[in-house]
Amino acid sequence: MKHLNFLFVILSIVLLSNVCSAQEASQELLAELAKVTGIYEQIEEQQKGLSAQSEQLGMQIGEQLVASLSELPPELKVVFQQEFEKYMQKCSVLIDPEASVNSYVKLISSKLSQQEVESVISFYKSDAGKNYTRANIEIANPWSMSMLEGLDQKVGMAAQELQNNLLAAINEYSKK
Repeated sequence: MKHLNFLFVILSIVLLSNVCSAQEASQELLAELAKVTGIYEQIEEQQKGLSAQSEQLGMQIGEQLVASLSELPPELKVVFQQEFEKYMQKCSVLIDPEASVNSYVKLISSKLSQQEVESVISFYKSDAGKNYTRANIEIANPWSMSMLEGLDQKVGMAAQELQNNLLAAINEYSKK
């Protein structure tokens, strides 16, 4: 009887795992989903946006440092350029496309069944789906930028307020 129960438990596990895996989408299907939904293109757009922001920040840092000097010697200009290039290289690899796609596949696989993934892929392969993907990719960067618009100024104001409050607290503390 003990062996029969054990056999039943093992058989149940095997059958249930087959049922579950039949409902889960395969990695190949999920990779196809990532491709047809434009995930790779969206990642590329995010990389471009990050590159532009990184360049702008790097230039601001350089300008601030140059402004603090009365004159920038030519040899220091070369060093600044070399350091800026190193900085841009570091920033260019901050978004790893393969890791991003793997993360997407992992996340979406927990939310959609194989049948749902197949249906979504069918839509994205249709003319409407292709048009949607193209439009979504085209607006990704402007949409991101519109969400971030004015954020630098708002964060700067909040940081200034923090600094003022901390200085006021230090001032009050030093009076005691």
